[in-house]
Amino acid sequence: MPARKATRFADKAAHIIGTYGLPLQSELLDSLRQALRDSNPNGGNRLAEEEAAIFLARSLHAMAIAALRSGIDACAAGSILTAWSRFTQQVMYRADLGLINMALFDNEILPLIDGVEQILREKPASGELAQKEAAFCRSGVPL
Repeated sequence: MPARKATRFADKAAHIIGTYGLPLQSELLDSLRQALRDSNPNGGNRLAEEEAAIFLARSLHAMAIAALRSGIDACAAGSILTAWSRFTQQVMYRADLGLINMALFDNEILPLIDGVEQILREKPASGELAQKEAAFCRSGVPL
């Protein structure tokens, strides 16, 4: 794919990232947009919406898994999980509308969603989990 076309493609996908309305700090969103611009899109035949969804799924999944495994403060993990929850809702909605190919969703994004849900279910039933559950519920993240 020529460099100019790849840049336009990345710019469209970066614009779509903004439409997901993720509750992340602007610096982090800017970082995600820049990382997408710097990446080379896989295959020139994907729609910008699909490329943005795959990029966001991988990036947000890595942040959510790192937050869950690091034992960071519940509020900090809660904000990341809120963004993850918002992303999954948006990408499922867009897959239903046909903006994102359902096979792409099933094979590349759904396994990541299932992985985060599994880690949340495996958390020990301790006071720490109850505290995190309360923070997640206040932030709107379903457990």
